[in-house]
Amino acid sequence: MKKYILILGLILSFNAQAGELPSCGENCTYSYTQNGTDQDGNITYTLTIKPIDSEQTAKVQAYDRYGATTKENPVYAPWRRERVTSVVIEKGVTDIGSHSFEDIKITEVSLPEGLKTIGAEAFHNTSLVRVDLPSSLTSIGDFAFCIWSLQEVSDIPEEMTRLAHQVFSNTKIKNWVIPEGVKNIAPTAFGSKIKQYSSSSIENLYCNETIADQCDAAVQWKRDLGNEVNVITYKKDGDKIFYKNKWYNNANDILSGDYIKKRIYTIDEANAVAGKTNRISIRYR
Repeated sequence: MKKYILILGLILSFNAQAGELPSCGENCTYSYTQNGTDQDGNITYTLTIKPIDSEQTAKVQAYDRYGATTKENPVYAPWRRERVTSVVIEKGVTDIGSHSFEDIKITEVSLPEGLKTIGAEAFHNTSLVRVDLPSSLTSIGDFAFCIWSLQEVSDIPEEMTRLAHQVFSNTKIKNWVIPEGVKNIAPTAFGSKIKQYSSSSIENLYCNETIADQCDAAVQWKRDLGNEVNVITYKKDGDKIFYKNKWYNNANDILSGDYIKKRIYTIDEANAVAGKTNRISIRYR
């Protein structure tokens, strides 16, 4: 009997502890770590989001930016009123719901490989300067990275097929490369003539020639405001990207330089690029 009571007590204790984990969605929990103080001497925090069960995937639920309780958005993000300046999303989280970090002045975020979707306005009006997007991303919602402070975004993932409304509007980024997998671009993906969304710094847009018309439409709003924006097209040839008589691994390599300089060529590859046979010059990055 004592043994039974002891086992039962352990089970109840474990369940009580598990129930104390704060929830932020499906199999999702979060915690804070003190990381310093701000200019006013207030303590700031790093927010870490991870799966409760590390063997299962987790999803950060969608939140309501105004704090209203609805069936779809039950409550505002619990970290909204905390002084969170950085966010770490751990491996196993596959979805970030809408409005998760909107209007929170975070300056850093770490997104894991395996993340699939980022909801609408998830990082809208934060203080991020750089964002590294995981290659696993397939969907980013409207206004998700409409961030006035944003200066750099890593390669748009190859798995993306659509760029949503205002997804990258108002950033300070001048050059954008659209991967060949993208088939649909919203005309307002990089901004619009509406005053509060018209400060995008875009100057050059590189895109597949098959969606050149969409790329033109996506920058027309800025041309209408009297600014020059270039749409520069490339085409896919086999497994490589062909642009201005040079070969690239993928579309995102276009801005980083000549593909020939990125690695050692095999003889066949070097000949194909150089248009020669039996005479090659292998170059290094």
